[in-house]
Amino acid sequence: MRSEEQECRVYEEVNVDGMELVIREPCSPRDYRELMDVQIKIWGMPGYVETVTYHMIIAGHRHGGVVFGLFDKHTGEAKGLLFSVPGYRDGQLYLYSHLFGVVPELRSKGLGERMKKWQRKLALEKGYVLYRWTFDPLQSSNAYFNIVKNGVIVRRFKPNYYGEMEDEINKGMPSDRFEAEWWIASRRVELAMNKELRGPKKISELGAEKINSTEVVDGVPVLRDYDLGLRSDVLVAEIPYSLSKVREKSREELLNWRLGMRRVFEEYINRLGYIIVWVIVEKKDVPRTYLVLWRRSLDHILSGELP
Repeated sequence: MRSEEQECRVYEEVNVDGMELVIREPCSPRDYRELMDVQIKIWGMPGYVETVTYHMIIAGHRHGGVVFGLFDKHTGEAKGLLFSVPGYRDGQLYLYSHLFGVVPELRSKGLGERMKKWQRKLALEKGYVLYRWTFDPLQSSNAYFNIVKNGVIVRRFKPNYYGEMEDEINKGMPSDRFEAEWWIASRRVELAMNKELRGPKKISELGAEKINSTEVVDGVPVLRDYDLGLRSDVLVAEIPYSLSKVREKSREELLNWRLGMRRVFEEYINRLGYIIVWVIVEKKDVPRTYLVLWRRSLDHILSGELP
């Protein structure tokens, strides 16, 4: 190992399927370039044109951001990253988490949860209490990970936030996004990360009105209609359990989901002030995913209460 790396702060060593990995700070020019290269592998980007450059990662890391990588312990090859920079809005300083992910072959192995733990700890050490970032409103797995496992809430919807993107996941579609709020010093987040945030497991437990109607066609939910006139305190909205299956079935159906749910989220979240506080996944013959929207104060929700 290079001498310049010996001063790096190492957070955790992890063994996954016989591979020795380490979660640590980047601490050499090569490390920062690795964190640029790994973005291509994680998101299927068409070369460096879509990546955050290594010098921007250096700038973020050295000027108040939280930045670390998931590296092969022996080769130094990056397998994942977290890149966040300071943000400011309405008198409040926060961290904007722009990149977070691991390479496809290491997903669903608990690494995301380990990295989230360090993301929160390091931010609290720096005095931050809030993270923001964006994620795809129709990505069920991201919604569940963010909201249920980590205690994120959603109070803003951003239509076509990034404009046209060229990576494999987003190419040819509007880049609509939720803005995540992760109040890392709150009881809600503490409960979620300790697996103690208990919410409903079935939509029947809520007695909530359903915003949209869907039909399963060839094993894939298709959006049929939606109601913008509901006003109950608790509502549920279905999103695809597997966005990739919708994409494979029909790009037209995917666009129908995008544009239909755009109207739903603009009405209920942006205009009426509903907050997304929970995600329910019902594993039936065809798995279904539902977002739970609640009209309550921020303080009430951050205390750990759920409908």
